Amino acid sequence: MKSQPEELPKEAGGADRSEPPFGRARPIAALGVAAVLCLFFAPALFGQGEFVYRDTGRLHAPVKQWIAAELAQGRLPEWNPYAGLGTPVIATAQDAVLHPFTLLVLALPPGAAMKAWVLLSFALAAAGTFAWVRLLGGSAAACAVGAVGFALSGPLVSSSDNVQFLTTYAALPWIFAAAHVYVVRGGPGRLLGVAAASALCAAAGDPQAWGFAMGLLPLYAVAFSERGGRAAALGRGAAAAIAGVIAAAPFVLPLALWAPESQRAGGLAAEDLARWNLGPARLLELAVPELLRGDPADPVSPVFAAYGGDALAGVPWFLSVYLGVGILALAALGVAVERRARILAAGGVLFTWAALGPHAGFGAIATRLPVLGAFRYWEKVTVWVGLLAALAAARGVDALLAGTGARRLARAAGATGAMLLAAAGGAALFPGTVRAWAGGTAREAALLAGNVSMGAARAGLVLALVALLAAAIARAKLVRAAPLAIASVIALDLFGGNAGAYVIGPPENRATPPLAAVVPPGGRVVSPFSDREDRWPDRGRLGSTWEWIRRTLGASWNVPLRVGSMADYVGLRSGRWTRFRSGIPDDAIAPTLGEYGFAYLVVPGTPEVAAKAGAAPPYRIAATDPELPAWLVEIPHRPRAYVAGALRSADAEGAFELVRRRDTAATVIEGPVPEGYTPPAGEARIVRDDPGTTALDTRADRRALVVLSDLFAPGWTAEVDGRPAEIVRANALVRGVWVDAGAHQVRFSYRTPGLAAGWAIAVAGALALAVWWAVERRRARAARSP
Repeated sequence: MKSQPEELPKEAGGADRSEPPFGRARPIAALGVAAVLCLFFAPALFGQGEFVYRDTGRLHAPVKQWIAAELAQGRLPEWNPYAGLGTPVIATAQDAVLHPFTLLVLALPPGAAMKAWVLLSFALAAAGTFAWVRLLGGSAAACAVGAVGFALSGPLVSSSDNVQFLTTYAALPWIFAAAHVYVVRGGPGRLLGVAAASALCAAAGDPQAWGFAMGLLPLYAVAFSERGGRAAALGRGAAAAIAGVIAAAPFVLPLALWAPESQRAGGLAAEDLARWNLGPARLLELAVPELLRGDPADPVSPVFAAYGGDALAGVPWFLSVYLGVGILALAALGVAVERRARILAAGGVLFTWAALGPHAGFGAIATRLPVLGAFRYWEKVTVWVGLLAALAAARGVDALLAGTGARRLARAAGATGAMLLAAAGGAALFPGTVRAWAGGTAREAALLAGNVSMGAARAGLVLALVALLAAAIARAKLVRAAPLAIASVIALDLFGGNAGAYVIGPPENRATPPLAAVVPPGGRVVSPFSDREDRWPDRGRLGSTWEWIRRTLGASWNVPLRVGSMADYVGLRSGRWTRFRSGIPDDAIAPTLGEYGFAYLVVPGTPEVAAKAGAAPPYRIAATDPELPAWLVEIPHRPRAYVAGALRSADAEGAFELVRRRDTAATVIEGPVPEGYTPPAGEARIVRDDPGTTALDTRADRRALVVLSDLFAPGWTAEVDGRPAEIVRANALVRGVWVDAGAHQVRFSYRTPGLAAGWAIAVAGALALAVWWAVERRRARAARSP
């Protein structure tokens, strides 16, 4: 028997010679991918529902409403004053203010803008993967399978609940497609393409995924270069990575400068290390759909809680990690016959290990490394497994269409499919066996048995179809219909496995909550009590929780209302603020935060519950929401801006202890109290209060410290009567400036550290590439001249 070639024919990338001509095949395949995406997301695309699940609804949607309002007023939102004592916006990355998609929030209503943001991200991911496979020599069918395989993979579809990560992941294929063009063909114009793709990825807000991409570019160049030696390829890959870093400087440099001030600088807490890692049991879910799923409207799945290996999280990071058993079968074929597919598979194995985190020892290694140690929730990197599997599957498609390994695939897929169908039948007929094997309560085991039966049946049927297709191709029974048949099976597989991995709900309630109506702009509330997840049973646990937080002015629904909340919802919040908050006893929250200008306490049930947060009767009710019920209770508080009286000096540690224990009524400063200081009489009044700019009118009868209870952070500068003034850290967390006797105007202004320098670096890099391009063109013209 004649041996089969290991490498695919390079001249056609292994494509079936019976596919439509080059001019028509790929446009038709691209239209097919677009149609598949439209059908998959039809409920969101054509319905009234919105993407409201988890961070997309709770964090990004409300904050982007505020960002749109700021941009409409001609202000770049660099500082969010409504999260805790304030937090950077651009430097924390999560809000993607500088991403091109931010134009959507200006042009469209809030719900439509977020829907468009999510759907365009999936289109971007599919188009980038399509282009990347094409550059690797893939046929039209391979391009379509790769694009659908990544865009509809469980990790990517699940990321619709957090657009920060979704939009970052969507740009990853474009980075490698652009790098491939540069590595193969060289030239400054192509290097500029790498830079643009890198900037697009970094602007979306997930530095982890972007950083991995930059680190992988040199390795990718060595593995996939088609000209020159390995050293030359490594050099081109390094050049691509350097260009990518330079272009991303406006987004990465501010983040790098803020990170030492954030809570990540002190290392990750044990709880963060243990939360949201891919549980070993979920490895099966890469190939069998919905094994640990519960009700999509309920964030807590009893099956995941029992068997998912993540007791702290309670819910999975990704609703689904299903990559598609058809994708995995084609990827296995690619691995069997093609070197590049083996490289991709090796990367997938490494990322799977990383996704397991502490379950496989990766967490202990990551925490010892200078950059990786700052990242958490390692299940996130499962998205790389989905991307690499889709690329390897594209290589397998071309092998199958060329007849390479078709019989082998038919036998393996048929046998595995039969085993899965048998497992499905066994789980349905003998659920007690599942309980004996898996443990858990009777209810949990029954749910798991049902999931195993349904998921294994789906996966088994898909493999049966793959086996039939492979057998038909091996016998030359399918000619022109083979590419369409393969792509259809993959699409149907991912439709069935991941259609429930994105959640849409009724349009968000954007009416002003009753408790917010009486809070003045810039006013601050304390909402320390637990969320009610059962208040509106008809909305499900998630919908009820979100509505409760919105109406009690919790994060981040408080931001578009311009109401400050102690419950900041920020990934890179201030390290000092985090430490301070964690050290306040529950029964002292209200009086302690009252010292920082928090004037209201949100109390559920009855006003007397305020005592649990340290508020003392009699309670003065500012507003009531009878539907919850809940009350807005006024609490004694310092003005947000005031002229300090008695002063006490302490170092950083001493200041923390003094203000947290409230041992003194004096204002604590980190620095010396001036000799002969006498407490002044005076007042401070806020006359302008925009995000990033606060102006005060002050009056004092002698030299005085004016305190503004907003976060002390790099990037803030102060002026007194138009002249620069030094900012003093007061009360461990906030800002103060010295003024002389008399009336003065104090102005605080914020500019993101590193933003201007980052743009300067990026523009200089672009100009350098432009000059290089011009020189190359001149040389080329000179070489052609007689």
